[in-house]
Amino acid sequence: MHKRIYHYRVILLLMSFVIIASCNILEDRDECPCRLLLQAVDLPEGQYEPVVYIYEGGVMKERIEVPAGLLKEGYVHEIARDRDVVIYVWCDSTGRLDFPVFDLNGTTISGEYGEALPALFRDEVSIDTHAESMRVEIDFNKRFANLEVQILETEKIHGVSISGNNNGYTIGGEPLMDEFFHEPDIVRQNGYVGLSSRIPRQTDDGLVINIKYEDGADSRILLGKILENKGYNWDADDLIDISIRIEGRTTGITLKSAEWNTGYDKDLTI
Repeated sequence: MHKRIYHYRVILLLMSFVIIASCNILEDRDECPCRLLLQAVDLPEGQYEPVVYIYEGGVMKERIEVPAGLLKEGYVHEIARDRDVVIYVWCDSTGRLDFPVFDLNGTTISGEYGEALPALFRDEVSIDTHAESMRVEIDFNKRFANLEVQILETEKIHGVSISGNNNGYTIGGEPLMDEFFHEPDIVRQNGYVGLSSRIPRQTDDGLVINIKYEDGADSRILLGKILENKGYNWDADDLIDISIRIEGRTTGITLKSAEWNTGYDKDLTI
């Protein structure tokens, strides 16, 4: 009796597999979709919610918001077979980015005027969906530089701003020509004024720190030219973080990459 019940259960289980299968063995296998396993090999720390854009022939076909945490374990998505597609994956490790700020066609993303750039990470993978299943390895790159500034307050400082000529990216990761302007909060401690920002990739040496004093005077630190003279690489896959200390005519710079990637550390003094 128990053996007969067991056989019934096995038959029912097999029937359920046939019913729920999206493409069973009796169908033309060429019509089966390709099951993509999207899986990140490295992830920035934070409350990220990656967004996946699937492009075919330069046209966005799908936009997928992946729940936080699933990309590390692997996120499965079905797509039509035998297509050449490009997959763009973006995420903001702070979890604050409202990704619909992309245009409806997913063409650009930019920072808000007066604010730091979101902590953006991205990857791009081109694939041919010829197989029934494929693993797509996502290897994120850091698309911002953390900027830390300390200024010796020999005169009373009213405010500090950072400006540049690039303020975001196209969906494919190319720098967006638009004014970057961030006016961060300042903190006074031990005779110094401190502030921080996040800088997008720049295509020229136009990055400037502007210091405004309470007496109406101001001064400009040509940070872009300083970085260019010291060989800073804006084309690197992962942008190196920047710390700058300003003490009158003396300026010290420290360049340091994100620890999650290389741990590279280098000091430069001018």
